[in-house]
Formats: sequence, structure tokens, C-alpha cells
Amino acid sequence: LHYIFINSGMYIEVLENCEIDIPMKYYVFIEDNFSLYNHVFLKLNKNSKLNFIENYVSSFSDKPFNIITEAITEENSHLLYDSVSNIKNKEYGYFSHFGKTLTNSTIDWNIVAIDETNMYYDNDTKMKGKNSTSNINVVTIGAKNKQHYFNTKLTNIGEKTSGNILQRGILLEYSDIIFNGVGVIIKGAHDSKSFQSLKLMSLSKNAKAKTNPILLIDENDVNAGHGASIGKINEEQIYYLNSRGISTKDANFLLSSGFIFEIIHKIKNEEIKEYIIEN
Repeated sequence: LHYIFINSGMYIEVLENCEIDIPMKYYVFIEDNFSLYNHVFLKLNKNSKLNFIENYVSSFSDKPFNIITEAITEENSHLLYDSVSNIKNKEYGYFSHFGKTLTNSTIDWNIVAIDETNMYYDNDTKMKGKNSTSNINVVTIGAKNKQHYFNTKLTNIGEKTSGNILQRGILLEYSDIIFNGVGVIIKGAHDSKSFQSLKLMSLSKNAKAKTNPILLIDENDVNAGHGASIGKINEEQIYYLNSRGISTKDANFLLSSGFIFEIIHKIKNEEIKEYIIEN
């Protein structure tokens, strides 16, 4: 269905030995006449480098949408991918990020979702080449009564591959956030690494949260671990900031900002950072 109905998107190929220092920005405005499937395909040839930035925004819309990004990094190439979505929709949306790394290559995914719609994110990268790496960093802020569902998976296939999943979420009002983190190390992926950290902070007693850290390991010679936590904001820290003349509202902002800054600072583009903080 995807390939039958696709009618928007782009294909970008970075040639061999080409390093693009200036970030490539892709801005998309989603409205009622937005395409059913939007597909971006990134291919980095040997010894190449690219920083690709996607920014999805919208006004209120009644139409569901599907956004797919695929990336392949060949030998010794490096893709830095930053995605920011700020979508307001009465229905729902679907994001898919799929990657494949070959020998000595890297894909760094930085995904920031500050949407006011029901969203499903499917993040899946397969590290096929020896010594290849993929890092998936996710930040989401739940608002109103919307659900954000993240299924994030890294699969170690080649020897000495390394995968890291870092997910942070803040819950407001009646929002519902679910984090699935799946690390898979297949038989034969010797000396590989798989780590994940899933954390959710609630600023509302009416919000719902769930984390599911999963490791599926079929090889002995590996290094892997996971951690997860769900909790509310620290009342003692709020009291301390109040005693220094900072209002409870500003204290909540400072503490929640610090909670997600671990991921925000990984985004290299200052314009995107400012946009996230402002929204």
C-alpha cells in the first residue's frame, strides 16, 4: 500500500567521499490536502557525511497522515538525523524511521515530538556491518488527552556493533505515553553492545505512563543493559526553588527542561534547539 499510494517526499543520495558540512533542512507543513504517504529516503555512499533536519508542523487538521524516513549508510559514512514534529490533528499520525548501517558507519537519530495529536512512532535500525553504530534519542511531551506510542528497536547483526536507545518523556494533563525499547543481538554478533534508558516524568496526576525495556540476546560474547523509570517531579526540588523566589510554574519548567536536556543538547543546530525550547 505504501508504494502504491506514495505521492510526496524526496530521495537524497550523498556521493562517495562527499562530506556536507552545512545542515540540510526539510520543512513540511501538514494540512488537510497533505499527501497520504510522505517518504524520505537517504542514501550515504562510502566515506560520506550528512546532517539532515526534518521539521513537521501543522495547523489543526482532520486528516490522518503517514510519514516514512529510510536511511542507508555505506562503509565509513555518518548520518546525523534531527527530527522535530509539532503537529495538531484531531485524528492520528504515523511516523516510521528505518535505518541500515554497513561497515564502520553510523546513524544518529534525534527525534523530538511535541505533538497535540495521537501519534505512533516506529523506530527501527539494523546494524549489519562490522563496527557500525546507531544511537536513537527520543524526547516527547504529552499534552491534553493525546497518546504518544514509541516502539524503538535496534538490532545488532554484524560483529562489534553498538546500539544505544535513550528515551525521555514529560506528561501533562490527561496525556498517555508508552515507551517500548527493544534491543536485539542475534547469534554471531560477537563483541556487540546494546543499551537503553527509558524515563518518563509526570506533571499531572491524571496522566498515564508505561515503559517496556526489552533485551533479546542470542549471543554470549556481548555487553548489554537496560533501565527504566516513571515518576513525578521532585517536590523537594520545587520547594528549594520556591524558597529562592522562583514560582512553582517556573520551577516545573526548569526541572522538566533539565530532564530532557540530555537529549536536546545532542541536536547540533541552534535554530532547532531554540524552536524546541520555545514550544
